[in-house]
Amino acid sequence: MAKNTIERKDIPTEERWDLERIYKDTEAWEEDFRAADTELKQIAEAEGVAAPAGLAIAALAVAGALAVAVGGLLLGGRTA
Repeated sequence: MAKNTIERKDIPTEERWDLERIYKDTEAWEEDFRAADTELKQIAEAEGVAAPAGLAIAALAVAGALAVAVGGLLLGGRTA
């Protein structure tokens, strides 16, 4: 860790984000992690494939949803 980094356990409880509002438990986090992993694999499989505009828009929607999910995973602070 960086020199000036404070570990979560060292921050008073009332000053911490309530991460359980994002994930109620580790299993919920792991479920989203598995879903994000599946979506990443689907995106990787489609790389370089020419697609109609509608499919490209759908792919962007999946990518957007994935970005939100990964943000939640990172904020959830758990590791798989």
